[in-house]
Amino acid sequence: MVKNDLLLDDPSQARGSGRFAWQHEALVVSLTGREKAPRLILRRSGFKLLEGLFPADAARAHRPEPRATNRDSVKVKVGKGWRSLDFQGVLGYYQNNLVAHFFGRERCESPCASRQAHSVFILSAILAVKIFNTEESVLQIKGIRGFKDILPGEVEKWQFAESEARRILGLYGFLELRIPLLERTELFARSIGEATDIVGKEMYTFLDRDGDSLTLRPEATASVMRAYLEHGLNLKNPVGKYYVIGPMFRHERPQKGRYRQFHQVDAEILGVQEAWADAEILVMLMRYLEALGIENLSLQMNSLGCSQCRSPYKKEIQTFLKTKKNSLCEDCQRRLETNPLRIFDCKNEICQAALVEAPVVLNFLCPECHDHFEQVKTLLDDLHLSYSLNHRMVRGLDYYTRTAFEVVAGELGAQNAVCGGGRYDGLAEEIGGPAIPGIGFAIGVERLVMLLPEEKNYFRYPDVFLAALGNEAKRRGFALAQELRDKGVWAELDYEGKSLKSQMRKADRLQTPLVIILGEEELKKNQVIIRDMATKVQEEIPMGRIVDRIKNIKGVKA
Repeated sequence: MVKNDLLLDDPSQARGSGRFAWQHEALVVSLTGREKAPRLILRRSGFKLLEGLFPADAARAHRPEPRATNRDSVKVKVGKGWRSLDFQGVLGYYQNNLVAHFFGRERCESPCASRQAHSVFILSAILAVKIFNTEESVLQIKGIRGFKDILPGEVEKWQFAESEARRILGLYGFLELRIPLLERTELFARSIGEATDIVGKEMYTFLDRDGDSLTLRPEATASVMRAYLEHGLNLKNPVGKYYVIGPMFRHERPQKGRYRQFHQVDAEILGVQEAWADAEILVMLMRYLEALGIENLSLQMNSLGCSQCRSPYKKEIQTFLKTKKNSLCEDCQRRLETNPLRIFDCKNEICQAALVEAPVVLNFLCPECHDHFEQVKTLLDDLHLSYSLNHRMVRGLDYYTRTAFEVVAGELGAQNAVCGGGRYDGLAEEIGGPAIPGIGFAIGVERLVMLLPEEKNYFRYPDVFLAALGNEAKRRGFALAQELRDKGVWAELDYEGKSLKSQMRKADRLQTPLVIILGEEELKKNQVIIRDMATKVQEEIPMGRIVDRIKNIKGVKA
């Protein structure tokens, strides 16, 4: 062996240990589970770069002069995904080439005393070269748990959901409002309620350099109301309709469709106490979900009453649940003393069982709250909008009054709420403003995207690909691409000067319907070739007419 070609452990000891490893500079290759399903792990500077399953039958087949059959492959884990790499017929080649290159040796002689050690030595070099010589890289600094990257291929669904929200909400006269990510902690403590889980456990709160307590917004309604009052929007227009689209933050356990940074479409009607506003926002919500093509949704409603009729209901619930205190979870036993209505939000099956015979809030409504809720139902019935009553629904925030609602989807399992909202007539006063009624909803975009129909095509593809051959053609093609883009045509082109065959393959991967071919012969004739990728039909077009021709084919307006 030569310098930098080090054995971390003597491979000759692998026969009995079932585990051995090599180290080359900062790269460590280790093998475990030698008997049945050997596992290969590559580490660099202490971080796992790659994890692979090395087939036991392939390991047995490799002799000191290794060879591979057609079915020999290795499953490789890069990041969170697994992919299969075929190393058919390459082990023998790499033994004297890539292995030697990777370990800096003129000639590679097996340093391994066991057949399997030798095979894994060869395989590790192949995988290492593949990893370090490709564009794939595994970062040592990864994203924060519960904070998800939204990548191309998925973001198109988000764009569709957001654009439809802006379209539908615009039809109802809602205006977009953009609020800060940070607010004073007091805003949420006073509006949401200090006894809620959001304020008590889930908010991202910290002191800034001035000693002020700030919080990343856990929801949007309180911020909308703060902005509405602070900027005197209530004086300019007593009825305000606003929506917010953007991220919220809560430190809770990440799960499917729920993250610590999550996104919402939030809509609010401010300054209207009458039931018409309740009915309108519910109709608008369901129309929006219908426009997205989402099916199997159920609108559930309840009335929480006002502060006057809810107070005796709280006492009744507290008295009822004290007899079942030992059946409640630890959190609900605490809630029983601070805010007993929060127990309805608990997902613990034992706590839910204790609530089966609990008093129903609808039986405690004052005449005004009763009439208000009846009018909401009548307006929905007039429009044939189906709904169901859920007398256990209380919502998770303290500011809710009267109408409360949720939209649930059967496909999401236990955590099936897609959207929730309700009336909050006392919120403005809670944060120090005048008495201004309001009602609104918030939709979780992550869950919304999960429910979008799979058969719908959400993706856009380039209108045209320019395949240019030669420096002069590339210059003309580059200018032509800019001209097409100026006219509303999505044009892509090759930047690397590859062959026509490679460029056509790239156009095919991009699913581009048209390709403009521009080479030396076309430059001499001052024309281009347009190729229809579906029919393979080609036509020659003078250079001066190409933009109009592409626009005509694509139906792009000037």
